[in-house]
Amino acid sequence: MTRKFPKFHKPFGLRTVKTAIAVTLAVLLTRCFSTASSFYAALGAMTAMDRTISDSLKNCATQLVGVILGGVIGYLIVLAFGLPQAWIVGLVTVLMIVLCNRLKMPYAISLSCIVMFSICLEPGDSILYETFCRLRDTSIGLLLGVVVNITVRPYNNTRRIISLLQRVIDLVPQLVQSSVLHEKYPDLRPMEAQLEELAKEIRVFRRQRFLRRKKLQYDAVYFEGCQQLALRIHQELSAICCMDTFGNVGVENRKRLSELGIRQDEPEKRKCTKHDTIVMNYHLEKLLDARKYLQQLLPDQPPARWWQFRRTRRVKR
Repeated sequence: MTRKFPKFHKPFGLRTVKTAIAVTLAVLLTRCFSTASSFYAALGAMTAMDRTISDSLKNCATQLVGVILGGVIGYLIVLAFGLPQAWIVGLVTVLMIVLCNRLKMPYAISLSCIVMFSICLEPGDSILYETFCRLRDTSIGLLLGVVVNITVRPYNNTRRIISLLQRVIDLVPQLVQSSVLHEKYPDLRPMEAQLEELAKEIRVFRRQRFLRRKKLQYDAVYFEGCQQLALRIHQELSAICCMDTFGNVGVENRKRLSELGIRQDEPEKRKCTKHDTIVMNYHLEKLLDARKYLQQLLPDQPPARWWQFRRTRRVKR
C-alpha cells in the first residue's frame, strides 16, 4: 500500500520570508549588546509583521503598551508584596486580562503578562532598569519588523481580489445549467463563501493606506464596483432559485448560454405560465449582463506573484 504525501502547489508566502528576515536582523542586532535581550527583540519583530503596514503599526502600539503596562503592574506588585504568593500572581493575571480587554487591546495580554511574570517571579536589583531594557529590546524588534514590512514588497492583495471575482464568474455556467435548464435548485453556498471572502479582502485592501494613498481610493472604488456586480449575480441566481415554476428559456438567452459553452438539449415546452417565462428570462438576462460586465472589467491576466519574475526586453534606439 503506497502512502500519499501532500502536494505543495505553491511556495510559502512572502510574509513568512519577511518575518524570518526581521527576526534574524533583530537577533543579530541585540547580540551586539551584552545587556540586550534577543528574546524580546525577536518577539517584537515577529509581532510587527502583519498583512498591511497599518496593521503592523497598530500591533507595534499595542505591544509597546503591553510592555509598559506589564512593567508598571509588576513594579507595583514587587513594591507592595515583595516576592508575591501564587494566589496574588493569579489574581493580578485576571486583572491584567480584564484591563487589556477594556482598553480594546487583546493582543497585548500575552506580552504584558510575560513582562509582569518576569518582574514579579524573578525580581532583580533594579526593576525600573529591567523594565526599560525590555521596552528598549521590544522596540528594536518592532522597528525592524515595520522597516522590513515597508521596504520588502509591501502587501498587496490585488491578485487575491481578482482571483475571487474570477471564481464567482466561473461558477455561473454550472449554476445556471443546473437551475434554468435542468430545473434543479443548485447549492449557492460556494458562491456565498467566495463573496464573503471577497468582502473581507476588500476591507483589507482599504487598510493599505500607507504608501498607496494616491491610487488607493481609485482602486478601492473599482473593486467595490466589481463586488456589486458579483453580488448582483448572486441576487439574480437567488431570484431564479426562489421561483416555484421555471419558465421557458427565450431565444436570445439560449444564444447567450451557448456562447458560455453551456450544452443545451432540444427546447421543450414546460408546463408554466407566460408570467413565469417572463420573470425567469428577465432575471436570467440581468444575471448574464452582470457576468458580462464583470468579465470585461477584470484584466486578462492577473498581476504576477512575487516569485514569478518577468523578463523585460530593452528597446534599442
